Amino acid sequence: MQLPVEELSNYQVLLVTNRGTMRCELWPDVAPNHVRNFLDLSYTGFYNATQFHRVSPSFMIQGGDPNTRGDSQAGWGMGNGPRMVKAEFNARKHEKGVLSMARGPDKDSASCQFFVMTGVSPHLDGKYSAFG
Repeated sequence: MQLPVEELSNYQVLLVTNRGTMRCELWPDVAPNHVRNFLDLSYTGFYNATQFHRVSPSFMIQGGDPNTRGDSQAGWGMGNGPRMVKAEFNARKHEKGVLSMARGPDKDSASCQFFVMTGVSPHLDGKYSAFG
């Protein structure tokens, strides 16, 4: 997906879950490559039938892992998408409602897993790429 940054802000994503629907406003001004990646994965159906595999009511909910399509929970949290995205750390705070990209120990290892903040976590600020 090669849309210019100015056009990326015209898009939103609806996450339809068994607990309700979330509308995601995206922040291409601070994380354009994460927004492009999320839009591409959403548009192509990559996230269809995936589950939130990590749920903490006072911290965050994490989803986007293709391994969660199966019943075997052994590999949940370890799946990747078709590409890695380099870190786009920014000044946006990790507070309730913020959409951010999960990653491994390598700061440039974000792929497809994302999380939605359900609380405030300043220890994540500047260490994870908030993009919506």
